[in-house]
Amino acid sequence: MARRPTPRTLCTRLVLAGLTACAISGVFGLIRPESAFGQSKKPDLVIFSVSLTPTSLSPGTAFTATVKVKNRGKATAESTTTAVYVATSFNADPAKATSLGSLNTDTINAGVTKTLTFKLSVPPATPGTYYLLAQADIYKTVTESSETMT
Repeated sequence: MARRPTPRTLCTRLVLAGLTACAISGVFGLIRPESAFGQSKKPDLVIFSVSLTPTSLSPGTAFTATVKVKNRGKATAESTTTAVYVATSFNADPAKATSLGSLNTDTINAGVTKTLTFKLSVPPATPGTYYLLAQADIYKTVTESSETMT
């Protein structure tokens, strides 16, 4: 199985032109069993969920993206930055996607999930299907138990 290019990324699908957005469950990449997270005494950040309000969007529409970042590791993660992007593919590289914004995350203790709320607007776009991507630790400031895991 090939790995997707963006670890710790989760997305929500946006269908523009007044259609409905829907969540895609799961975290991309190769999934490790929960027991594997206890092997290191480091933090391990993942995007736990992404949701939108409202779910019916068109270009220029204001919306709220709620992103949950979970530390599945065994140590506290120092403050870091989480970002959201819009792309035409659910497995797009955030470096090639359109950035919508980022938020700093305070420290996240082991086993804790932090909720981030982004106030955004849908950028001008041709009607079609787009994906809202979220990525934790975008500047790689947190040394994690796995930098390539989900």
